[in-house]
Amino acid sequence: MTEHHPDGPVLRRPESVEAAAILAHELTTPLASIRGLAAVLERHGERMSAAERVDFAARIVRQTERATRLVRMHLQPPGGADANDVGEPCQPAEVMTAVVEECALPLRARSLETDLTLSDLRWVLAGADVVHRILLNLISNAAKFAAPSTTIDLQVRAEGPAVAIEVTSTGHRVESGQVSVMFEPGGRLPRPATVAAPGNGLGLAIVADLVAAAGGSVAVDVDGRRTAVSVALPARHPRAAEDFGRLGQPASSASSGA
Repeated sequence: MTEHHPDGPVLRRPESVEAAAILAHELTTPLASIRGLAAVLERHGERMSAAERVDFAARIVRQTERATRLVRMHLQPPGGADANDVGEPCQPAEVMTAVVEECALPLRARSLETDLTLSDLRWVLAGADVVHRILLNLISNAAKFAAPSTTIDLQVRAEGPAVAIEVTSTGHRVESGQVSVMFEPGGRLPRPATVAAPGNGLGLAIVADLVAAAGGSVAVDVDGRRTAVSVALPARHPRAAEDFGRLGQPASSASSGA
């Protein structure tokens, strides 16, 4: 069963409780990453090489910068200069790789593997921060509801003039009538026994809102215990994926070094 959300529900920005809940939700992953990385440095720093310590410190800095950007974005007044700014074009394949690395600790905690396929290297009109937030929410949600010791399939592929991002997990059964609930702010599905704590029902609602603002679409395909969520974002150059070189630039530009 496939259900499409071409526009996605518009996630309103209340002035108090809901806005704070959204910010708290989005800060969870960078703060957890900072804590996990700092804990590894504290326990094993003396046995790590200098290069490893520098790498871990750089990751902490990146997560701190991400948390700062999220806070600044949520403090932006509705209708402000950057309220509808989706940022500069980016390459989803590159962002996907970074998010998978960022989610390594929570994935490892549940013995989850990832299978990453990057078959479309085009750039999209949405900015890196937007695509990062979409991917982080999708992968975090999949990691939470996937059965332990399973594999989450991650794809960046061509879908006509769009670049499609797909996250597929196996675990909790989603009934066809429950799909629309997944994208409602505060919407929660029945919690499987493998999930320790209930979510706040914001992750996929945030995804739908971000995708709609970027001019994209969201589709969900459920088949028993398998759930695939795919996001299609307009490509910067809506040409066939095979016409693009290694860095997602038009092949003519890539070969000429332009």
